[in-house]
Amino acid sequence: MRKFFLFATMLSLVASCTKAPQGDSQDRGEKAANSEQPKDLYNGFAKDTVSNISDNLFLINDKWMLVTGGNESSFNTMTASWGGFGTIWQKPIAFMTIRDSRYTFEFLQREPVYTISFYEEGYKDKLQTLGSKSGRDSDKIKEVGLTPLKMPSGAMAFEEAYMIIECKKLLSQPIDPKNITDKTVADQWYSKEPGVHNLYFGEIVGVWKKDK
Repeated sequence: MRKFFLFATMLSLVASCTKAPQGDSQDRGEKAANSEQPKDLYNGFAKDTVSNISDNLFLINDKWMLVTGGNESSFNTMTASWGGFGTIWQKPIAFMTIRDSRYTFEFLQREPVYTISFYEEGYKDKLQTLGSKSGRDSDKIKEVGLTPLKMPSGAMAFEEAYMIIECKKLLSQPIDPKNITDKTVADQWYSKEPGVHNLYFGEIVGVWKKDK
């Protein structure tokens, strides 16, 4: 009888050791649920981080982008493919060059914020139109059917974009062709067309990706 009692006691101890405490399992479940932070959403876009913009260093050249300057009451956009991303003055930036003869240049100079936005391949023809026509002559935005969207910074973009980047202007600097050390570049880009390019550094203050 004593042997049976000892054997039953040992089985009970083994079972209690191998059974996970309910409290621990519940705590793990609560921690997992709490780790899933709610998305910061804005008109169909989810806020993202600078590090998730792209792993393609030549995103702007490959995909093109729309540069949009101005505010809700008055704005203009144009297609651009010169620029990139980096860090300066310990700030994440997007840099680009815009020729000072472009209509959008006036809006970029006037306002402290602007956007650059990116589109899927199916919008390439619309971007081509927006890059070849001036907003001085027609309502090209309405013509291509894009839907204006005011961003939290007050800058303008378009609902059809898959990614919108809000920028705060840090630098606006004309490029002097005399300072271009490769003279073939200076001759190619500034000996025939009017005006020069303006270099912009924009601090990235918002990254928004279409919420799927």
